[in-house]
Amino acid sequence: MIEAVNATAEGQCPEGFLPANPPSPFFTQKIKGKNLYVECLKIKPGMESYAAFLETRRVAALKGATTELEKLEGITYDYDRNKLYLSISFVDRGMLANSAHDGPGPDHLKFKRNLCGLVMAMDLNDQYQGTSAKVFIKGSNATNTDANNTCDVNNFSGPDNLFYHSGNLFIGEDTSGHLNNVLWAYNFQTGELTRILSAPRGAEVTGITLSYVGGQGYFTFAMQHPLELDEGQYPRSKKEKEETPGYLGYIGPLPVQAVAPNVNLNFAPGALRSAAQGNLTDDVLAANRVCVQ
Repeated sequence: MIEAVNATAEGQCPEGFLPANPPSPFFTQKIKGKNLYVECLKIKPGMESYAAFLETRRVAALKGATTELEKLEGITYDYDRNKLYLSISFVDRGMLANSAHDGPGPDHLKFKRNLCGLVMAMDLNDQYQGTSAKVFIKGSNATNTDANNTCDVNNFSGPDNLFYHSGNLFIGEDTSGHLNNVLWAYNFQTGELTRILSAPRGAEVTGITLSYVGGQGYFTFAMQHPLELDEGQYPRSKKEKEETPGYLGYIGPLPVQAVAPNVNLNFAPGALRSAAQGNLTDDVLAANRVCVQ
């Protein structure tokens, strides 16, 4: 469907080929003494429709789309503002200005490195097409860090799974920047970011959604691969890792009117520790208490 060749010794694509930012470090060439990440591509005759569906990322790059986004993870729709929110777990490589990962291709993004990640907001038109995007909120390592938390414990790190409802953007972490991954709620009315859940060490917070059961609302979530990152401290076999259970949980029951689409839901930390930490799964889970105002 697509023909790929190497760039020339001058770092340019041969005639008839266009450059694309590759998705993998395997597409690297040494050009003028530097390792550049580049693919030189063209669509084979008659294969345009097939390539558009089976090689979407490559075709998008050939059409001029931005493909430099690093670790773009979650996406959710804000029905109140007609926006999409996109999580980028960390800002590095192709997102930086004049990066080797841009190769000879277009250098659309010129961000500063941020290993704590950010969330972008994308404006949509009445056809739900993206028209522009900008940084909405971002993580930081400027304050409130320690040996176990290289990103601010009062801010998110490694944003991954997103969910919007009731005036809140829920942000689930999958990061090594915090000792424990956290589920956050960003309240659009107050502009506050509230920690509403801390997961066992190594567990990613995922599966965030709203369910209705028996006339009540429940925010549900999952914690997958707990204790996965405890290398050295928990030298566990493959069998032990496979037998370590994940967790499903919920916040609720909540009155249906409290989670209606046009209601702004406020979360306030109750008995939750400022940053629940620890290696024992049960201790961390027991530390979570949420007060919904």
